[in-house]
Amino acid sequence: MKSLKVILTGKIFFILMLIVSFVYGTFNPNFWIINKIEHKVSTKYINEAKNIGLYEPEFIYENKKQFINSLETCINYLNFSLHKEERIPKEIIIAQAVLESAYGKSRFAVEGNNLFGIRTWDLTEDHIKPFNNKDSTFGVKVFKTKCDCVKYYIKILNNHSAFLDFRRTRTTMILNNNIDSLKLAEKLTKFATDVEYVLKVKATILNLRNERVQNTD
Repeated sequence: MKSLKVILTGKIFFILMLIVSFVYGTFNPNFWIINKIEHKVSTKYINEAKNIGLYEPEFIYENKKQFINSLETCINYLNFSLHKEERIPKEIIIAQAVLESAYGKSRFAVEGNNLFGIRTWDLTEDHIKPFNNKDSTFGVKVFKTKCDCVKYYIKILNNHSAFLDFRRTRTTMILNNNIDSLKLAEKLTKFATDVEYVLKVKATILNLRNERVQNTD
């Protein structure tokens, strides 16, 4: 049989470990638990927002500033129905929309409400064929509204296997409380066939930042 001294020593050690674990957990809470709680709270507010019956905002613009303002309003509206870990940084959405649609002035944006050049290979869907490739096996997808297009774009980044690395990087950034749009944009290499696409998106993000600074001066 173990001696009383050994048994007591073991119990004391066990109690000390419990105390240390409790203190550490109090001042350094488990991030997984925190995120789970935040997710539940977020779900509650999302459901409440849906029950209110919020309406999709109009997407009206005549110049670059109005285009960005309408896009931001759309993003804010869509974020009501998304958890934090599902949201795409505004800077990335706006930069891609500006780059792909020339501030909403492109043919695909005007005729098909498509702000991102999103393609479809199901030609039974509403689509627009490129001018220089009428015989293409794909078309540019047509949307009811421009905000509907933004919603579909977010769905692609949140679900398509091509953007798994994008989602993993975003999760890491959220856990570290440090969303870096420029670094996250580097995970968009598969969004377009242009080998310089990521560089163009990052350059657009920086240009838009500079414009905001100049407008506040």
